[in-house]
Amino acid sequence: MTPRSKLIVFICLLAGLCLPAHGAAYYVATTGSDANGGTNPTNDAWLTLEYAVGTAGVSNTIYVGPGDYN
Repeated sequence: MTPRSKLIVFICLLAGLCLPAHGAAYYVATTGSDANGGTNPTNDAWLTLEYAVGTAGVSNTIYVGPGDYN
């Protein structure tokens, strides 16, 4: 492998490390249930923020719908 090829491979690997991770999207809504899957804001959202944080895992995004959460 030529030095130029090594440099190109190094730059590509470095660029891959700098990209954000693409995780799953989960939803919390005041009309949700923690028994749901959390994958749809309309009919499958979770109810509590605590459940969402404990379940979603690293590099996933939690979207919280409007409303009052107790």
